[in-house]
Amino acid sequence: MTKNNGLLTIKVANATLMVFFFLFTNCNNSKSILNKVKLVYNIPVVKLSGELINLTDSLYIITTNKYIIYKLPYTYTVENDSVLLIKEVRYNFFGYRLKSKTGHFFSNNADTSSILSVDSVLTERAFLGFKFFDSLNDSLVGTQTLPQRQPGFMEKYIPKIKYDDTYPDTTYLYFSDNFKNTVYTFSDSLDILKKSKIYKVTMRTGSHMSLKYNIMLPEQEYRFELKNADNINLKEITKILDYLNKVHE
Repeated sequence: MTKNNGLLTIKVANATLMVFFFLFTNCNNSKSILNKVKLVYNIPVVKLSGELINLTDSLYIITTNKYIIYKLPYTYTVENDSVLLIKEVRYNFFGYRLKSKTGHFFSNNADTSSILSVDSVLTERAFLGFKFFDSLNDSLVGTQTLPQRQPGFMEKYIPKIKYDDTYPDTTYLYFSDNFKNTVYTFSDSLDILKKSKIYKVTMRTGSHMSLKYNIMLPEQEYRFELKNADNINLKEITKILDYLNKVHE
């Protein structure tokens, strides 16, 4: 009986240590998170009939002291004989060490990953290379101080040349110090020049006749905005961090 109690005591002690280690690891991973933001965006698409469709979605960017993790949406569908049974938004994850050229892409879970180029993934899924602002063609025509609830300022730009139907008539850039610790940038050069951070970009094009397609194009608006993402699920981020820490030991 004494031996059994001893075994039980050891098992309980081991279980307690395992729980403590799990909580300690999760706590350390959570504390290592420096910044969590959501990039909300709207992309206007005009059909050849002239119908306007606005595609709105969001992705998440999590920054730690060693890694950057992107939570990237995709649409999951299940069909049977051309009948749509399931359509829902799911997420891939892409994590990489700071300044690394490659990262780990997680398709379904945090147990396995594929090694992919950082530039390739962010170009395809997070607007890397997208020209939010053209310093050579866009001219500053106005500046406005923003309300106190979101302190900062807004700059209005118009183009010298409209290269095609998609080029905006007006671009609005919103700056704030609230997102200075965010690694994602709409224009690194402007962030440095203005000593602030662009957190929102709006590009508007008025209704006009398209000479290329011979249709009347409706008003369109591209919108990109960084927002705080305090409600993000830290458990799934912790699993990614555990994996990245393991492969980079």
